[in-house]
Amino acid sequence: MKKLLSVDQIRHWDAATIAHEPIASIDLMERAALSCTTWLVQNGFAHRRFTIVCGIGNNGGDGLAIARQLITAGCAVDAVVLAGDEHRGSRDFTINLHRLRELEPAINWHTQSSDFPKSDVCIDALFGTGLDRPIAGSLRQLVESINARSSTVISIDVPSGLPGIPGAFRVEAMVDADAILSFQQHKEAFFHPDAMAGCRRAGKVHVLDIGLWDGFLKTVKTRTFTFDRTDAAERIIDRHRFSHKGIFGAAFIAAGSEAMPGAAVLSVKAALRSGCGLVFAQVPAKAKTVVNIAAPEAMTHADAHLTVLSHPSIPEKTTAIACGPGIAVGEHQVAFLLALLTDRRPTVLDADALNAAAVHPSILEVIKKHRNCILTPHPAEFDRLFGAHETLKQRIDTASTKAAELNAVIHIKGAYSVTVLPSGHAVYNTCGSAAMAVGGSGDVLTGLVVGLLAAGYEREIAMLLGAALHGTAGECYEKEYGRMGLTAGALVDFIPQAWKTLRSLA
Repeated sequence: MKKLLSVDQIRHWDAATIAHEPIASIDLMERAALSCTTWLVQNGFAHRRFTIVCGIGNNGGDGLAIARQLITAGCAVDAVVLAGDEHRGSRDFTINLHRLRELEPAINWHTQSSDFPKSDVCIDALFGTGLDRPIAGSLRQLVESINARSSTVISIDVPSGLPGIPGAFRVEAMVDADAILSFQQHKEAFFHPDAMAGCRRAGKVHVLDIGLWDGFLKTVKTRTFTFDRTDAAERIIDRHRFSHKGIFGAAFIAAGSEAMPGAAVLSVKAALRSGCGLVFAQVPAKAKTVVNIAAPEAMTHADAHLTVLSHPSIPEKTTAIACGPGIAVGEHQVAFLLALLTDRRPTVLDADALNAAAVHPSILEVIKKHRNCILTPHPAEFDRLFGAHETLKQRIDTASTKAAELNAVIHIKGAYSVTVLPSGHAVYNTCGSAAMAVGGSGDVLTGLVVGLLAAGYEREIAMLLGAALHGTAGECYEKEYGRMGLTAGALVDFIPQAWKTLRSLA
């Protein structure tokens, strides 16, 4: 896991770097700008024409330094747009303004949002992470002009209009970026759909190392983290030459109903790809043939009830349990779930198991006593369980409280899923693809996580590694086919490629 710092902590990190290196703030700005200029040149933008839009704060100072560096490198800067009174600019903005004017006295300056030229590339250096209110008035018009008149938009550090603190204000206008060149690390707001709703283009984040002092990062405390491919690769348990199926545990999956046997199929097939040694499944009697045919490698047991689950039958060899995908909600399923939770082996609860808990709060009390559960709700399931929320930030705050109360890991699914630990720490998964926004993706995740639990991974790592593996499988599909056409069944087929991708980073 990597620490994800707040906006204030990043400012302190800058200050600590300036004091410890030591380095002047204007020279640190120059270094940050150079990392952007280098990225632009290395990624094929050297022969494009640029417009640089600058505010009068330090983000604008970055933009002015980038403009000067591009000109020095022989690139074509058509115009620089200054938004605001230059006489009220920050100290480092003012220094870079003078440097640019000395280098290129005849540069094409603009101060009105309506008159800057359309260029190949627009560099957005209007506002950085310090924005604390929605963009309005003439600045909003400027943002709308950037979005409407630019072929490619590249934002420096953050897209202008994005709140530095997730949920600080409702975003009314923001720069719609093709790429975001973020200094040193991701910003938490990048992972929040309500904050990033205005970014309809690719909005791909590229984290640029600007050499901030590592000593600060080692000592600073935070409750927010990221988990990426390299983190996942470091936690994979390798297989030795004489490994056998008994070493890697047995997963038990209770899933499916007469109407939804496919949910059981997806979870079981994903568990079979997870690396555990054995997979047991319990399904309603009418679903058994479907699961047997789709996943003959699993040992499938038919429930006594024809159409729903009614009484758990967990094999002794089981080392982890999952319940919920496609089971529907009714009296039989509630009784099944309550009986299942008397078993204290690590348990993943998803989908209809969570919907049942929302209808029957006594299930939450049993989960609290169990003390070894993972809950994997999507936002609607989360709100059924814990009340209505408007933003991901609100859900994370609630999850921090509930994870501690239940001694459970709560994994909120989404474009960037977030795992909240009983300690209250929130961990964002950075792996994934929009291609995965299809029915059944969550059932695949359930199978992966229970398989990893069964194989002996600790609860938190099983969830984090499962989410990374799941997301990487989606990325592998997107790389080959694009963002359209993925099915959950096809996602299962990309799990081995995801394992290979992660293993290559170890």
